[in-house]
This record gives sequence, C-alpha cells and structure tokens, in this order.
Amino acid sequence: MQAPPSDHRYRRRFLVEFTPAESDRLDRLGFAHGTKRKAILAGLQLLESGEIEALRGQVAELTAERDAATAAAAQATAAQAVANKEQRAKASATSTKLTEERATHRATKAQLAQARQQLKEARRDLTTAQDEQRRLAARVPHHAFCPACEKYVPEAEWAEEPDPKGGVHVYHKPHGFVPKKTWTQSPSVLFWRSTPSAPKPTS
Repeated sequence: MQAPPSDHRYRRRFLVEFTPAESDRLDRLGFAHGTKRKAILAGLQLLESGEIEALRGQVAELTAERDAATAAAAQATAAQAVANKEQRAKASATSTKLTEERATHRATKAQLAQARQQLKEARRDLTTAQDEQRRLAARVPHHAFCPACEKYVPEAEWAEEPDPKGGVHVYHKPHGFVPKKTWTQSPSVLFWRSTPSAPKPTS
C-alpha cells in the first residue's frame, strides 16, 4: 500500500446524511469550535484518546477501594465497643477517608457521564458533518471550459501554475501554460483559485 501523499492539498471526503436537527447541531458546534471540521476532529480525538475507557477503569478501581474501605470501617465499628480512645480516633479517620473516596467516586461517575454525553454528541456531529461534506462535494466542478479547445475538459487534464501574486492558475495540460492569447496560441488557462492556508502551529 502506498503511503498517503504529503502534499498539503491532500483531502479525503466522507459522505453522510443528516437530519435537520443534526445539521443544526453541526452548525452550532462548528461555530463554537471555529469550523465544522474542527468540531468533527474534536469528536474523533475524544474517541481515539481512550479517555472513556480510562474513566471506566478509574470507576472500577474506586469501587474496589470503596468496598475495601467499607469493610475496614465495619471492622473498626465492631472493635469500637472494646477499643480505647486511640482506636476510636483511628475508626473516625477511616470513616473520613471513606467519605472522601465516595466523593471522589461520585465525581468520577459524573465525569464518565459527561464523557458519554460528549461522545454521543460527537457521533451526531460527525454524522452531520459527513452529510454536509457530501452536499459540498456534489457542488465541486469536475470539468472546466478551455478557450483553446473551445470545450469543457475533465479534471484529469488539468494542471497548476503558481501565481506570483498568490494562488494558482489552473490550465489545460495538453496546451501547456498559456496565460494570454498570442498570434499562434489561444490561452489555456481554465480558472484561478487560491491555495489552502498552512495550518497554524499549536502551542
């Protein structure tokens, strides 16, 4: 299998359909994240990060610790009948630790519930984004009019020439790059388009 191209223009499209409510959600989250693409990537990053599985593991560990602490507290309570002040202080400390662990457990459960909700929303947003991507892909032109040929030519015959002022000139490759009409040649330029901006480095 060939490695994916390193050209910054490389894009891969995914097509998906959304309901009106899902489309509205994508618009809203796209605005919150800056772009719909960033909103989708945020959802994918959550899926890939493994945070949900880590939270589940923490819940399991805290549950085991809570059960162990509960058993220790029961033993301490039974011993209080014959224990002295020092033993009662120790039992009180154990009860305090149990309370803290229960509070931590509740907080972890809340985090897990929030992560599940975020994952659910991310899946909805991804579905909405894929539908939007499909809609936009249908509007991308695949033929352009060549003045030299006086007909529409397919995208497979296009080539690009950098514009010193920015962007690129797309021309009909069989004629070579002919930006203006000459005595012997008609222009081969199909259209001009801008080049994608380089992504900003993340801190």
